[in-house]
Amino acid sequence: MVKNTKKSLPKNIAKSAPVVGKAAAKPSPVLAKVSAKAAPVQVKAKTAPVALGKEVAVDTVKKGQAGGKTTKKAPPPKKTQGPGKSTKSAAVIQIQTDENTKTAPPPTKVSPAPPPKKAKKEAKGPAKEAVITPQELGEIVAQVKKAVVAQKQLMATNITNSLFPEVDGGVTIEFCLKKSAPKHPPTTKYISLPHSEKVAGETSVCLILPDIAKTKEVNTNADTEIEARKWAEALEEKHGITKDIYSKVYTLRQLKREVKSREQIKAFANSYDIVMASSNVYKMVIAHLGKHFLANHKSLYPLNLKINPKGKIAEVINKCAIRICPSKSTTSVKIGNITQGDEELATNGALVIETFVQHVPGHLDNIRSIHLCPLTGGTSLPLFISSGGPNDVVIKAPATIFNPDEEVLGELTTLGDDNHVVAVAKSGRVLVRDATTGQVIKKKKKATATK
Repeated sequence: MVKNTKKSLPKNIAKSAPVVGKAAAKPSPVLAKVSAKAAPVQVKAKTAPVALGKEVAVDTVKKGQAGGKTTKKAPPPKKTQGPGKSTKSAAVIQIQTDENTKTAPPPTKVSPAPPPKKAKKEAKGPAKEAVITPQELGEIVAQVKKAVVAQKQLMATNITNSLFPEVDGGVTIEFCLKKSAPKHPPTTKYISLPHSEKVAGETSVCLILPDIAKTKEVNTNADTEIEARKWAEALEEKHGITKDIYSKVYTLRQLKREVKSREQIKAFANSYDIVMASSNVYKMVIAHLGKHFLANHKSLYPLNLKINPKGKIAEVINKCAIRICPSKSTTSVKIGNITQGDEELATNGALVIETFVQHVPGHLDNIRSIHLCPLTGGTSLPLFISSGGPNDVVIKAPATIFNPDEEVLGELTTLGDDNHVVAVAKSGRVLVRDATTGQVIKKKKKATATK
């Protein structure tokens, strides 16, 4: 057994050895062709001519020349030759293979055409607001005259059985808006009616004046009319305003103590025809009375005690307050009583309509309807109706009344330096500036003691 294995080993080795040698000495033509085609892809241009015969080397040289011409001109990717036809150099082959492997260029993104300039101008809308014309006002006034006659006939039966005809016979004009404008502040316009229903001497007037003393004893005193009696004496001595002109005097403290709840505010509003407040407490009074006072078709009139207060009280009797609140959809204004003549009510109504349309944001385009209504409720008669929508209304932004950052410069003797001035802005800000440069002078920080 041992002898056979020794003899068999040389035979196996002898048979396998020539196969390796032949494969190395004589490569098969199939492998040569495959290697020649794959050579450019593997970037082995130097070894490809050695493995091939003479015919392959000549072909590669010719094709390399052709390929070299194409690389110099750098044609577009569509005209380049295949990857296996050029073997001039590794760099040239790499460039050609990269160009062939590239995919088709993506289509250029076409940006949408910009909208025409005319469309932009149309999107902004008209720049001007439409104010009422004389022709439109004349048509509305003609409807007012017809509506006054018809409204009198409807309210005649209710007035005969009423205990308070002055209140139940009141006539108002109601405005309904299309679009609210909350950015516009509410305003009140005071106009003198050509034919007022109020008569001097028969109209109850209430005066609300500031407090005289500001002590704690006055706040807790049970007699709340102490300061009101002092004001009555001062009005008669200084301004000649007697008790025949007004009905009662309230102080701000007395008003807050006696008129608190909703029912008390309504009773206070119904007790007087006209309520006037001093200019320095006007805002505090209207903030205290609030919407419950305004809901009863009442208005608060300002009174300046320094400039002819007696004449101001006489003028208010013939005035009408038109409150324009752009954030609300409806507003009503009293124009008179049905006991007045038809022409008188029509003239008052025309003046109220013209004033309201001129000052409301959007003017006539923003008004949906105008009705003539009884003060205590009932049938309302239309005077004007618009079919347009709120999108057709153009409302301009409110104009700023003043610049809060605008400063007023002045000298102050307590600064101790002649080159320093005080700058006071309308917003209430106070700064110290250099008179020559205008720069703000900052306060010097006190040095803290370090331990």
